[in-house]
Amino acid sequence: MNNAVAPAPAQASADERLPLSALAMIVISFIALALSSKSSFLVVFSGIVMLSQTSQWRLKKGSAGAWIARTLVLGGVLVAIIFNPELVRGTLYFTLYLQLLAQLCAGELVVQCWQSPPTTTPRSAGAVLLSGIVFLAASTDFNDRTIWYFTPAYLLLAVLTLRQFRVRRRGGAFQNLAAGYSGVVALVLALALLERLPKADRTEVRSVVTTLTQGMELDLRTFPAESSGQLAALKSCDDLELYTYLVAGCVGQFWTRMTKAHTPALREWDEAEMSARGIAFGKALQYTNVLRDCPRDLRIGRCYIPSERLAALGVTPAELLDPASMRKARPLFNELLRRALSHYRQAQIYLLAIPPQCGRLRLACLWPVLIGLETLKKLAESEQWLDPNQRIKVQRAFVYRSLALSLPAIGSDRLVRRWIEGQIAAVEKRL
Repeated sequence: MNNAVAPAPAQASADERLPLSALAMIVISFIALALSSKSSFLVVFSGIVMLSQTSQWRLKKGSAGAWIARTLVLGGVLVAIIFNPELVRGTLYFTLYLQLLAQLCAGELVVQCWQSPPTTTPRSAGAVLLSGIVFLAASTDFNDRTIWYFTPAYLLLAVLTLRQFRVRRRGGAFQNLAAGYSGVVALVLALALLERLPKADRTEVRSVVTTLTQGMELDLRTFPAESSGQLAALKSCDDLELYTYLVAGCVGQFWTRMTKAHTPALREWDEAEMSARGIAFGKALQYTNVLRDCPRDLRIGRCYIPSERLAALGVTPAELLDPASMRKARPLFNELLRRALSHYRQAQIYLLAIPPQCGRLRLACLWPVLIGLETLKKLAESEQWLDPNQRIKVQRAFVYRSLALSLPAIGSDRLVRRWIEGQIAAVEKRL
């Protein structure tokens, strides 16, 4: 007599379930495509996917049951497509084929959610690929207002899901493919959102992206590859000013123009004057980044400290790799600190030009100013500025305290001015 026990259906462990962010990505992509293509069965698919995360039962990967389920689901999708005249009528061929592909991907995604996961890659990697295709198809209908609201949520969930990827020895290529494809999907969706903006806003967005790209090109032309073992430096202070404008100052200019255009209380601003101060605001923050990250940038071949000014002190960029060289280079670093402070003074004028009733705009300006000035203070008092092992950063206690105190103070020009001037004075005292 054969006493062998028949194998029990696969049981789903907690590790086999989708992360909540990936599950939400799938549901959003299904609902978006259902609204875009008027295919109501996709709403049913959403419920089936959510049910799979509560059930312990799983189809064994590659089993006859899995293939039967796949045939039934995909066959049902094809039948629904054939009898959906709303999908075919008046649809461009490219959009039609993308919709068909997306609905088949949705069916495959349903099967995979009920199937035992692969052993070499996280389940969420496949979910990113398939749900990305589904959501991309939904986004091709730019007249559908639902995409406008779904896209930010989808992109946020995609970022949260991708954070869980860890490239491992096995399956790393597929995970990289999933991450790269999600980046492409995010880019396409961002371009779709761009086309929804008013013409004037689209022009501003394209302008600032073009300028930022020029900053990236300058970076690539000036500095060697990080793994080359070589070191290059910006030549002059003018080059540093140009660099800080291209990667940060232009954002202050963009911010100024956009807030003036969309905030009635700012309509009386002198755009040229406030844009110049917005540029200085962005430069102040980038100077802070350059000075703070100097020891780590040096070790990947990037010296943003002007070589001409270093040469005047008898120091080469390569010598900055030795933390002891700070004694000779300190006058130049202090000069750059003072230049950053001059930009922060323009940022203070910029902030106080925002009417007190625009509290959120004021806070959005005040917080980076306070954190930036606190960073400069720590740099100014540090004796180990160029030591890569001595990372200089603002403590969380300072951040939390600043957040708490800023709420009651933000409506008072006098309090805000005294606060910022006190921070600037604290930096100057240490120079």
